[in-house]
Amino acid sequence: MAEKQEDRRARKTRAALEKAYLELIQKKDISKITIHDVTEKADVARGTFYIHFCDIYELADYVEERLLNNLTQSIEFKNAADFGEEIFMLKLETAISYMIENKKIFKRLICSGGSSSFIEKLRRLLEENLFRNAMHTKAAAFGEEKLYNLYIIINYYISGIIGAARFCLENDRGYSASQIAHMLGHRILNDYVSILQDEL
Repeated sequence: MAEKQEDRRARKTRAALEKAYLELIQKKDISKITIHDVTEKADVARGTFYIHFCDIYELADYVEERLLNNLTQSIEFKNAADFGEEIFMLKLETAISYMIENKKIFKRLICSGGSSSFIEKLRRLLEENLFRNAMHTKAAAFGEEKLYNLYIIINYYISGIIGAARFCLENDRGYSASQIAHMLGHRILNDYVSILQDEL
């Protein structure tokens, strides 16, 4: 029973530290956030902070991974059969909705002066979840040079997706998640099909 109470207390403390960090990045340059800032905001002792995280970078990594896990749940495709137009558009809209709901946070992480580690993790997430099937399908048929070319093309499109997200976050026109999903979704789907069919 005591162990369960301790687990609950630990989860509550981590949640408080996460919440404090998320609130701080909306108001302060990420590189200037300190452990003191976080512990003061969370009303947690500095020593308690070190029970959960070894430094501010570990906390930042933890928060970023949590945000990306929520995005992953939105866009994850377990197999090629999942990649139909209707389900893809729904998943994309859900992911965009999540970003809009947390716009201030994603703007600080993705836009200028943001977190380079978060952007790199986002790139990997898109590669693993959006283009994984294309890479796996082609890897068996492609030689080393063609596979290298495929990675160049995929990274080109991932950069475009991140660039579009950055532009929308910096230039808010009040578009709904559905509007943005339909603007981007058909283009992404067409590119994905072209990659599979080796038309690029």
